[in-house]
Amino acid sequence: MRAIEAYGEALKIRTIENYPISYALTQNNLAAAYRSLADVRDKEANLMLAIEAYGEALKILDAENYPTYNSMIKESLRKVQEEL
Repeated sequence: MRAIEAYGEALKIRTIENYPISYALTQNNLAAAYRSLADVRDKEANLMLAIEAYGEALKILDAENYPTYNSMIKESLRKVQEEL
C-alpha cells in the first residue's frame, strides 16, 4: 500500500506533459504494485487499476519508439487480463 501511495505522489511531479518517460515508467511500477496487492485483497478492483496503469504507460512507451518496454508491458497486461 505504501508503494501505491508513493507512486501516486511521484505522479504529481512526473506528469505526462513534463516527464513523459518517467510518467510511463512510474505508471508501469504502479500497475505492478496493484497487481501484487490483488494477490491479498480486492482482486478484481486492483487488477482493473493495474490494467488502467499499464494502459497509461503504453500511451508513451509505444512499440515503434520503445519496443522493449512496450513488449514487457503488453506481456504484463496480458497476464493481468488472464487473472481477471
